[in-house]
Amino acid sequence: MLSPILLCALVCLAQQPAQTPAQTPPEPKPVDVHAEHPARPLFLANCAQCHGETGDGQGTTKLDRQARSFQDGGFSYGNTPEALVRTITYGIPGSPMPSFEKALALEQRKQLAEYVLLLGPVQEKTDAKDSVMVVKDRPLVVRGKLPPVVEGGPEFPRGLLIGTPEGLSFEYRTDDVRLLAVRNGEFADRADWRGRGGDALVPLGKTVHVRESGSDDWIFARFGALSRRQMRASEVLGGAGRLRYELLDPSGKHVANVLETPTAFTCSAGAGYARRFEIDPGVPDPQSALASHEVHGALAELKLRRGLASPRANVLVLEEITLPGVLWPADAAGQKKLMDSFLAEAKR
Repeated sequence: MLSPILLCALVCLAQQPAQTPAQTPPEPKPVDVHAEHPARPLFLANCAQCHGETGDGQGTTKLDRQARSFQDGGFSYGNTPEALVRTITYGIPGSPMPSFEKALALEQRKQLAEYVLLLGPVQEKTDAKDSVMVVKDRPLVVRGKLPPVVEGGPEFPRGLLIGTPEGLSFEYRTDDVRLLAVRNGEFADRADWRGRGGDALVPLGKTVHVRESGSDDWIFARFGALSRRQMRASEVLGGAGRLRYELLDPSGKHVANVLETPTAFTCSAGAGYARRFEIDPGVPDPQSALASHEVHGALAELKLRRGLASPRANVLVLEEITLPGVLWPADAAGQKKLMDSFLAEAKR
């Protein structure tokens, strides 16, 4: 016979509800620890579509390549507040990153840069090398040996870099003056200053556009057969870096003088660059204009080549504007609207 105490214990156990297996709680959604930052609404309105609401690069806009994750840090075009403000202001040529110079006030761009830095890991402060050159409010022009523009390509013993305050670097060979590539980000490291010298000048920006051979034929073909473009001088004047060179025919005879001025260019369609040519002597051609586009996946390269009004009767003035990579709409109506907008802003 069961004792009264054991009987009571069995009754209590029988009255208890059956135990269900423990369930694993769902993983919490990512939390923005900086949700109260004043730039949070700006980030959601202007950046989250591509970079995600938490800056993880998982935005709703479909891109060929995933947008940068701000949580990872390590920005390609500089991770200082100044560099990020510059990127937000002028955009990144060759990418879907547009310019916000007109859309956002300077103070808003500064707040956005601060917020984006907070989304990533803590940055360790490092001192810049004495040989690293920084472009501030005035262009810089430096000469030296340049490394290959593409892997496996040739070095250029006689090279030149023009850096702009907008963060672009124009990379030229000067033995036969030609634009090789355009970079975006930090400017240059004069590695040739260190040790015994002989090292190449190191462009620090990321390549956003490589010029193809013959891409300047539309400018110079009208002057007939040419042997080369001979460098004469480089200068910074009127807030722009400029090159002066001359065109020589196969016999070495002088054909014309050229003043070339490369600058940054931004519009609502995207970021890019412009080159202006003043050729003396030359026949002015202010009515000529040719717009083109070349599609690469979800992006397109937009280009406008045109003649401009000339200050003198014997000077030819030409301009080329290039947007290396903008988001290309899928429908014909959107494509036409994009091209019309680009041309309207380029011709202002």
